[in-house]
This record gives sequence, structure tokens and C-alpha cells, in this order.
Amino acid sequence: MALLTFVACTKEDPTISINPTTATLKTEGGTVNVNVTSNSAWTATCDFSSAIIISPASGNGDTPVSITVPANTSGSTNSITVRFICTEGGCNVALTITQEFSEPKAELKVSGYDENWDFEGGTDTLTVVSNYPWTTITDGVTVNPTSGNAGTTQVLVTVPKNETKEAKTGLLTISAKGIVSSAIESFTYEIMSPYLNYGGEYYALAKMKDGNIWMAENLRYVPAGKSVSDDLTALDNGLWYPEKINNDGTSAEFDKSTEGIGAKGYLYTTATAFGVARGTITDSTAASFEGCQGICPKGWHIPTVTEMVNLVGKCNTAALTKTDAPYYDPNLGTGSGSIALLEADKWTVKSAVAGMMQVNKLADTTAVYGGTVGTPKTLNTGYFVGSSFYKKTTSNIQFYGLMPSVKNGNISAGYNNITNGVSVRCIKDVKK
Repeated sequence: MALLTFVACTKEDPTISINPTTATLKTEGGTVNVNVTSNSAWTATCDFSSAIIISPASGNGDTPVSITVPANTSGSTNSITVRFICTEGGCNVALTITQEFSEPKAELKVSGYDENWDFEGGTDTLTVVSNYPWTTITDGVTVNPTSGNAGTTQVLVTVPKNETKEAKTGLLTISAKGIVSSAIESFTYEIMSPYLNYGGEYYALAKMKDGNIWMAENLRYVPAGKSVSDDLTALDNGLWYPEKINNDGTSAEFDKSTEGIGAKGYLYTTATAFGVARGTITDSTAASFEGCQGICPKGWHIPTVTEMVNLVGKCNTAALTKTDAPYYDPNLGTGSGSIALLEADKWTVKSAVAGMMQVNKLADTTAVYGGTVGTPKTLNTGYFVGSSFYKKTTSNIQFYGLMPSVKNGNISAGYNNITNGVSVRCIKDVKK
């Protein structure tokens, strides 16, 4: 008897497993490595974000898989599911990735900021240090670059010229922002005007090559308790109109015209310019007035001999002469300050020469017209008062002042009696 045996073959059911089945990532993201164990073909999917990369995303049998997750910018913890599915159905398994969210507090530090600017404007370099990307908002200034990434960045700020009669303000805001926190720094740029409004009068200003800002016009300010005088004997008052030459050219007289006062200002004794009473300045107190504000506006002062010599170079005290001063001309006579060079930089001299009330002695009771030359006469000179004490003479006390000579085209620091009535031109304080 023949025995026929049939052996039936049955197909194995698909199976799949992974290791690990859970993982945790930090805020900045990263990669999870998974080992897939399977007896069939499979695919892997994730519906959480298209930015998640599964490599490879399909396979047949046992396969190592890497899952790359980008930084968490959601503001909260993410729960990400990656599902591995047998292509023939019947089996699947899931990997659960928990991605934390923790954001460091936004920090922003800016250094190199300068608040006050003269009317010429310029550039300023700021150093921006941030732990997040940052952006800027500007009004009245420009910056480059206008934004940046985390780290340290040099930012160039350009402050424009101010050509108006009023001060201008520039604004800059720098913001660093993360997901849930931000940091902001705000800056104000004060840009002065090329005109000084003082006592109801506007004065043109000039930034000179000595680096200082000077009034480019003579002061026409009337201090409290004073009045402008046409009395040559008003020595206690110490404030007069400027001079002009009379119609027949034989002598000087007071110029009370609006045009004359506007161009030449008033004439002040040294005591009036310093803001003190006649008789206050003695040889024992004279040195204390060095660099005083006097009747100048706040933030301004009566020039010192150093500032005058640094401007024009020439001084009647030879040891103080500074031949490398920007307005010194070695070819002008034996070398002197140059009126032409000053006027080229808008520091007016010729049209501003106001003559002087000449009082030679402390004991004198009247002034005489001074500062004229020639026949017919012309206005040739008149000091600009200075605040540096020179010496006590037998009959007067002298301070250094700037003395122009229109005829010769030169200007130098010379010696001025405190009793003389002369012009005042203030200089801006240097920022400390």
C-alpha cells in the first residue's frame, strides 16, 4: 500500500518592532537612532512636521533608522510620534519623542554709545552683544547693518549734519527677541544746531580746525542790571555800543544801528564780561577767572590764552607762540594768525571789528574811542576778551585777548587792559 503524504506550506505573518520606543530631545533638537526589526517591508511616517527627516523612511527587514528633529520654536513641549507600518498590513509600532522647550532669557548689551553730537554730525561704532537675533528701528540716524544674529556685531551709526537753527534728535532702538522673551535698548542722539540761541539772539557757530566750537559772531547780550550805554564815562556799567567811523572819516562814534550791532555786537569791560562788579578783579584774584563762564551761556566760557594760541598760533608772549596752530601763517609778516584763514572757515573778523573803549588806567574816569587807523580813519582793531591773567602793570591789570589787525590781515593773542571795552566771543566747553 502506497502512502501519499502532502505537506502544506503556510506563509509567516509580518512582524515589526523597534528599539527604543521612546526618546527625549532638548529644545535645540537633534537625532534619534532607532533599530527596526522586521520580517517584511515597512514604511515610517510622521505627521508632526515636514521638517522632521526620517532616513531611511522605508525598508525591508532589519534596518537602522535615524530621525532628525529641528529646534523647538513652539514655545511649549512637543510630543512627536513616528509610526513604523508593515506594508502588507497587520502590524505597526510607534516611537514617541518628547522634545522639551526651555528658552534662555534674552540678553542684549550695547557699548560705545555717545549721546551728544555737534552740528557736523559724524559716525559712531556700537558693539552689540546678544544671545538672540536682533533688529533696529531708527529715526534721524542710520545704521549699518540694520540687523544681526546672536553673538557680537559692530554697528556703524551715522549721525547727519544739522543745518537748522534748532537742535535735532536722532533715535535708535535695538531689539533682541527670542520665543517668549525679548530685550530692548534705546538711544537718543542730541545733535546741536550751528546756531546758538541766547538772550533772544541767534549766533552762528563755527567748528574750527583746533577742534573747538566757537561763536562766529560777537556777543550782543545785555546782562541783568545793565543797559547799553553811549556814555564814555559809564565805566561802572562797562557796556557800550560798538564803534563806527563818522561820515567825514575824522573820528569814531557809537554805532546804534541794528545792522551795526548785529555785525559787531557790544563792547564789554573785562569785569562785565566776567560777570563781576568793577573793582572785583585784582592782581590777587585775577588768576581765578581762568576759563570762567562769565556772561557766556551755560556750557560756554571766555577763551583762555591756551585756546586762543591753539587757534591762531601767534602770541605777544613769544614762548606761547604755537606755529603748528591751524590758522597760523608763517608768511604773514614775521608769522602770525591769519584773518583770511579764519574767515575761510566762517569765523568772521573784518566785519565784526568793533573798535574799543580805551581806558588806559584803573584810575581813569572816562574812555576814549580806540581801534581806528589812517586818514580818513577806518576801524582796524578791537580785542576779543580772554580769561587768562597776564600781569599787573603800574597802572592797570592785563589779561590776554585776541587782537586782530584788519589792515595787516593778522590776528594774535595780546595784552588787554581790564578797563577797556572790547568784544566777547565765547567758546564751547569741552565735554568731560
